[in-house]
Amino acid sequence: MGRGEQQNKNLVEARRVPDEPQVIEEGAWQMWALPHDDGFSDPGHRKFSEAYSQHGIKPVPVIVRENSQGSYYGWLQTNHEIPVMIYGIEGLFRMCFPYGPDKEEEQGNGRALRLTIEAL
Repeated sequence: MGRGEQQNKNLVEARRVPDEPQVIEEGAWQMWALPHDDGFSDPGHRKFSEAYSQHGIKPVPVIVRENSQGSYYGWLQTNHEIPVMIYGIEGLFRMCFPYGPDKEEEQGNGRALRLTIEAL
């Protein structure tokens, strides 16, 4: 294998994104999500995003970051590393909790997050 071929192989390996969400650093995760004109939906595992795909939209790799001004809402369960139940509408997020996320936080079950999502 020539030097150019090896460089191309290394580039492909470096760009390969795992199907599972991954912690990049504290407060940042690599996931998959469905792109839309106004942002993203259904972030998480690649197969999860694919299951909710409509009209031939394919999931893309994204970076999800904790950001107090973020336009997405998510939940980080206690003793877990990856946020779940990520929505771009606060009302949809809050519907996931019968008594609201504040009560779940008070009981020590996790914490609500504000997030941003950007394509890789």
